[in-house]
Amino acid sequence: MSTNTELMDMYEDYYADGAVAEKRAIAARQSLGHILKVAPGRTYDKVIDIGAGEGAVLSELSASGIATSLAAVEISKSGIDAIRARKLPSLSAVDQFDGYKIPHSDKAFDLALAIHVLEQSSMSGCFCTKPSG
Repeated sequence: MSTNTELMDMYEDYYADGAVAEKRAIAARQSLGHILKVAPGRTYDKVIDIGAGEGAVLSELSASGIATSLAAVEISKSGIDAIRARKLPSLSAVDQFDGYKIPHSDKAFDLALAIHVLEQSSMSGCFCTKPSG
């Protein structure tokens, strides 16, 4: 497995100064609205946000009560620091990843979100799997 150092370098300090926070908060509210529209009334035990940025979507998910437990993987240290600073009560794990390998076992989550992530990944085909059964 090769590490996506170009993306990691580009995003390393992306969230450090808070310059994108307002834009991401607006997008997070819209994303939660879409999730609730697609799955009205659904709740989940474990949800992971892949490429969680600075945690705006996680914050919306936490406030909505849609999940018992939230987890995040993020490519940038500044994003991880911002997620941790939110002190979300339902957040169980925040891990740095290389953009390729999610550091959790298969089927560990009931719902996986990758919002505004696929367009930046050369591995987008990995997100598309054939349902079992």
